[in-house]
Amino acid sequence: MGVKVSILMITYNHEKYLAQALDSVLEQEVAFDYEIVVGEDNSSDGTGRILAEYQKRFPEKIRIVTSASNVGMHRNFIRTYRACVGEYVALLEGDDYWTSPHKLKMQVDFLDGHPDYVTCFHAVDIYSEMVDRVIDRVRAAEGDKAFTLDDIVSENVVPTCSAVFRNGIIAEFPEWLCGLKMLDWPVHILNAHAGPLMYLDQPMAMYRVHPNGVWNQSHEEAQLKAIIGALDLFMGHFSSNLGAKLRAAREKRRFQLLEYYAGRGKVEPALVLLHELQESGDPQIAPLLPGIEKKLARSQLYRLAHRWEQARFLMKKIRKRLRGAL
Repeated sequence: MGVKVSILMITYNHEKYLAQALDSVLEQEVAFDYEIVVGEDNSSDGTGRILAEYQKRFPEKIRIVTSASNVGMHRNFIRTYRACVGEYVALLEGDDYWTSPHKLKMQVDFLDGHPDYVTCFHAVDIYSEMVDRVIDRVRAAEGDKAFTLDDIVSENVVPTCSAVFRNGIIAEFPEWLCGLKMLDWPVHILNAHAGPLMYLDQPMAMYRVHPNGVWNQSHEEAQLKAIIGALDLFMGHFSSNLGAKLRAAREKRRFQLLEYYAGRGKVEPALVLLHELQESGDPQIAPLLPGIEKKLARSQLYRLAHRWEQARFLMKKIRKRLRGAL
């Protein structure tokens, strides 16, 4: 019997957290064979030493994928994915950990019994290192629920440390994925082209928020811009019948960014985005824009910035018409 599950773990400078992540896998109560495939991206701390110690203790379980230089999160994930030989792939980054010893068994049992489903995921608790406690629980629904490609293409509802999916659905990773700030979301979308996802409403993993986390280092503006950029790329590379849903999701995020700017008195970028949203004419967003404009009008900078932006916007339209005439 071959390997049932490959646990794909990417890690970089996770010296403080890696042992807990590995232990949470090794404590799984399962009757099938699994492997832990760790993509170690040339860490500068003690991550490599800890991995070597665990591999010496569990040589039949742990394989390490590494190189002499740092390749970055995306390429590290891709090369580690390609090294996985299991029927299923379970995701766990080196700074998160699983909290239930029955997690893998439950998800594998579901996927074995439902061959039309490609992914199984579950609720996740969020632990903040800064305040030393659990601060939230991420739930995709109230109760177990099936999700489709249409459900996840506009918003990533699958926490990375919760996902188990069928291996081999993604034959090749498009090069444009490496330009994104995140990778798990497009992976789930690519998999979802082959079938639905099942959400189990049980918290069985812990997502750790800490100052050195890649996504956690980004402030709200940067995160919103990253999501908008991802949606723009999705519109250019995923099937055309998803276009309307992707555009609606992008306009929703752009409105959230507009609210962020307006709430912090960032008048100039707010006006640029306000005029772009007015021009797009999204029926869900348009009724909300006058309230934002009224809020911006209270700023002393508004009149000057508004006049400048009106002139810039007018010139943009003129250039567009001239290009059309030529």
